[in-house]
Amino acid sequence: MNILVLNSSNYYFTPLNVWLKDFTGNVICLTPKGHLNSYQENIKEKNYKFISIENWHDYWEVENLACALHKKYKFDKILSFREFDLKRAGDLRDLLNIAGQSKHSAQCFRDKDVMKETVRKQGIKTPDFQLLESYSDLYSFIENIGFPIIIKPNDGAGSVNTNKVSNLQELETLIKQNNILNYIAEEFIDGEMYHVDGMVLNKEIQLAIPSKYINGCMEFKKGVSTASMWLQKSDILYQKLIEYTEEVIKSMPKPDNFTFHLEVFVKNNELIFCEIASRTGGGRIPEAIEKKYGIHITKEVARVEAGLSSLNNYDQLISASKNNELLGWVLSCPKVGILKSMPEKIPYEWVVDYHQFAKIGSQFTGSNSSVFSTAAFICVADNPKVLVERIELVDEWFKEICEYE
Repeated sequence: MNILVLNSSNYYFTPLNVWLKDFTGNVICLTPKGHLNSYQENIKEKNYKFISIENWHDYWEVENLACALHKKYKFDKILSFREFDLKRAGDLRDLLNIAGQSKHSAQCFRDKDVMKETVRKQGIKTPDFQLLESYSDLYSFIENIGFPIIIKPNDGAGSVNTNKVSNLQELETLIKQNNILNYIAEEFIDGEMYHVDGMVLNKEIQLAIPSKYINGCMEFKKGVSTASMWLQKSDILYQKLIEYTEEVIKSMPKPDNFTFHLEVFVKNNELIFCEIASRTGGGRIPEAIEKKYGIHITKEVARVEAGLSSLNNYDQLISASKNNELLGWVLSCPKVGILKSMPEKIPYEWVVDYHQFAKIGSQFTGSNSSVFSTAAFICVADNPKVLVERIELVDEWFKEICEYE
């Protein structure tokens, strides 16, 4: 078996030789030029080959090279892990007749208008929405829905360029600063945001973890750190979210194996669909799951796709964990300025993971994405109240101790 990997992540996030350590076929990885060294420095196995792409957003360069490589290697699988690579991988699978997620499936998980229409046809409630193919579409939508509305890229991720627009003045300012054609306009839902993360293997949901955003992705643009916490199994919404996840995934055209990140509004105890992705959620979602259960969901899917053995005993691993221990994470929002120092250690034993994203000397002018942060923390506690307090405490402590100029 030979595998093509379309990978816009660096080695830290996708250590392929660790995930596929007993794979003996060829692994050909296309990656942006800036990530090439991270792979070459860490992967010495001779069955791995890395090819850098000058412009990762040049579809022709990537797909033309992939087709040329297929003539030599006859790929059996194509792997991709990030939101922006899914449709490209689907295109290539269709073109080269390779099993896995098709272009249509990727589009349903990727393009928000297609996604929402797909689940709506199955009776799942969504906010009202309109793909903005013209400014007339936008004004017609506002006439019908009124303010506030959400305007965001139809194929966006991580709340990049996501805007809440509350009045005509804000709308005019947004239009002057951005070309919003082919964005999507949505009804604003004034509710709390939850997410469910997990994996599907061999067409069955093997793991699904409901969580609640403490500070939503939209708040990050206001200088508030994005944070999330797991729900207790006794929470009234826990089982309801599990069953809802099953319903949503059932409604989608999907591959046999994939990770997922589902976001759901909850308003007056009603669940309203926000969006779902056929990839692992951001923040510290996979790291928290691995801390708790010893299961890295992206790794498990990659191994199954590569024809390798997986853990299989997921129920046993979950049962063996400390069932009363809740996990939560926070992406600490940077201040404006040049970062001069960050702490090397955290003085709280309940912080079980600390990862620095920023480098000393980095300049910050603001945040435009919920996954853009200086550092991240995973915290543990025995109950939700204490967990929220700990997440807020470590975030405030970190912001105060970091030095900027």
